[in-house]
Amino acid sequence: MKYLTAFDKWRGSLTAGEACESMAKGILLHDKEAEVVQCPLADGGEGSLMIVAQNKKGHFEKVITEDPLGRRIQTHYYLEKNGVAYIESALIIGHHLLSADEKNPMVTHSRGLGLVLKAVIERGVKAVHLFLGGSVTSDGGMGMLDALGVRFYDFEGRLLAPKGENLKKVHDIDIKQCLDFGEIQLHIWCDVLSPLTGPKGAALLFSPQKGADERMVKVLEEGMLHYQYRISQYFILSDIFDRPGSGAAGGLGFAADVFLGGIIGRGLDFFMEMTECEKKIREADIIITGEGKFDKQSLLGKVTGGVAALAKKYRKPCFVVCGINDSTDSDFFESGIDGVFSLKDEEPDEKSSLQYAGKLLERIGPKIVSQAKKNAEFF
Repeated sequence: MKYLTAFDKWRGSLTAGEACESMAKGILLHDKEAEVVQCPLADGGEGSLMIVAQNKKGHFEKVITEDPLGRRIQTHYYLEKNGVAYIESALIIGHHLLSADEKNPMVTHSRGLGLVLKAVIERGVKAVHLFLGGSVTSDGGMGMLDALGVRFYDFEGRLLAPKGENLKKVHDIDIKQCLDFGEIQLHIWCDVLSPLTGPKGAALLFSPQKGADERMVKVLEEGMLHYQYRISQYFILSDIFDRPGSGAAGGLGFAADVFLGGIIGRGLDFFMEMTECEKKIREADIIITGEGKFDKQSLLGKVTGGVAALAKKYRKPCFVVCGINDSTDSDFFESGIDGVFSLKDEEPDEKSSLQYAGKLLERIGPKIVSQAKKNAEFF
């Protein structure tokens, strides 16, 4: 029997590679004759750069920048020998950089990401892959653009600080000093293809995860709507309102698309192609995927949903393993998933579940092997 483990990262617990390895160990404990192929994945969010490094020939480059509150930090990007650079926004403006009481999308900003992008461009690369996801910001990309030379002014001509609470004040825009990308290709890979505004947009759907209360969510949505309108007038764009991916990373997709001319795509598609995941699914007998939390969003462009869709395409049994299962039976049965295993069922205490996630995954491995064999006998 040939198994494929294809996991995303488990935030605060395991990397994608560690999750795949732990599951492989669990399978081999129960079935020593099994062949297990590991395919760690990402979707453009946290862990993206690590997956790139495992599949591309290059090296990490250190760079000094700012965190979401403007504090000096050191981070890194990945550079191939052929002059192609890869930047992960979650490393620069991600949740892990702020404590719980510091998370406030009214004041956090994406300027640090812009500084890294500037350093990469000035280095003379020929192409940049920018992974947008896992940010703790909701500034519409104002911070990133500010670092690249774009200036925003209010109705009275005063320079605006680039942060979420100032989106609603944007009146004039000056792009004369914006860094020229020249012939450099900019690829934008998003973990979600949501619009900038509306029920599935940056503010209403995602800002509560970044520390916004009800009042902040309302202010941010009003600000995004105003910001979007002013920019549509400035660039004379009529199709600006429904562009997929605009809402990624607190509106960074919108800024990178409109101001920088980036080509937006679904991050999962990039990683699926790079790792040859579809080929590996086609050649395996049993598919196992998962992430820290499994819910309806997991089936909308995330790693778990993408792997499950391909397993269904090739009529392969597919099992999901997650930390917390917030799905319903109908959610996963309709997606062709044969079963969901949760670490919470193994260890109810969340702190212990996070701490010992690898061991718990190993424990679930034999259960999946047994379930897969039972299913095969039944059919």
